[in-house]
Amino acid sequence: MTTPREIYLDHAASAPLRPAAREAMLRAFAAGPGNAGSAHAAGRRLRRLLENAREAVAELVAARPAQVVFTSGTTESNRLGVRGLLRASPARHLVVTDASHDGLRALAAALAAEGVAVEGVTVGAAGHVRCADVVAAAGDDPVVVALPVAESVTGALQPVGAVTRALPRAHVHADAAQAVGRSALSFAALGAATMSFSAHKIGGPQGIGALLVRDDAVWSAPDGAATQERGRRAGTEAVALACGFAAAASVAASALATLAAPCGDLLDPLRAFVAQTTGAETVTRKPAAPGILLIRFAGCPGDALAAALDATGIRVSTGTACASGARLPPHVLTAGGRSPREPAECVRVSAGWTSSPDDVARLVAALRAIVPRARSARAPSPTAGEKKFT
Repeated sequence: MTTPREIYLDHAASAPLRPAAREAMLRAFAAGPGNAGSAHAAGRRLRRLLENAREAVAELVAARPAQVVFTSGTTESNRLGVRGLLRASPARHLVVTDASHDGLRALAAALAAEGVAVEGVTVGAAGHVRCADVVAAAGDDPVVVALPVAESVTGALQPVGAVTRALPRAHVHADAAQAVGRSALSFAALGAATMSFSAHKIGGPQGIGALLVRDDAVWSAPDGAATQERGRRAGTEAVALACGFAAAASVAASALATLAAPCGDLLDPLRAFVAQTTGAETVTRKPAAPGILLIRFAGCPGDALAAALDATGIRVSTGTACASGARLPPHVLTAGGRSPREPAECVRVSAGWTSSPDDVARLVAALRAIVPRARSARAPSPTAGEKKFT
């Protein structure tokens, strides 16, 4: 029996490693032993590699190299960013949204237990937050606002720039994990005090990300013992991972320079199929990050659909690699007013640097055959637990 060629359409969870990133890491490993913090020749050699990597990562988001703090990924960057803003400012008030990633929501819960006043802002049916609602939640007190640039379930773009302009005295942290590499993004133009993203979302290695800190941001490292990254983060720098991150960033930046929307039009045939299918809908609504599409087939359990696609070699998502086990609908959809059953009928398709029109055509052909069969499967209970998107 011939094994079907794999069609990977789950880039929003983690993009495949780019060849340039793999080669850059191998070169870094071959550079010899050492620690980038050491004063001897071996340490200086690695320090040069690290600082060159910092320049490439900064260039992708129109930032200055000195603003880049290397971390283990977006989750750590979010924690450093938000806690650092709260530590350095008089703010004891945090505004988060239903569009925020689960890691940020968990951080908000921990901060509430520590005495921070946490206020949530709900989203619309497609995952968008209204700037006016954020402004109202912020009030007049010193406040930290944590917003995603693009929501991870539907890809909905959020009004981060509008919020920073409307709240010039607020300290805004932007989670850009699902936005960086999908469309041009300028840290300076966004106006946020801090911003986070990960290498593996753009074809770099897993295990490394970045926190960007604006030059005039009221921020200080929450770990007072931090000695690496100019005293902003503790832990030996992972030079090889940083080099892989930089290589992926450079390729992504080159792609963005030639394509206004690298993944946007690629999913149009899928949108058209959904529009022509009875009982189907595209949950994602513009403005949204290119290449992320949440679709729903009424009466068709999303997990059954994803499993059937998986059997044909097509990888899409019904949940996150960050959580497993029991299932409940993604909070961003139920918060947006949908019934508990509807999110369990959704799958997320996310294209990226390996995706092609043929991949999407094969997905559409597979859905045409599978959806009628999957609709006959027993629908999952919407109260049995939760499986989240990332």
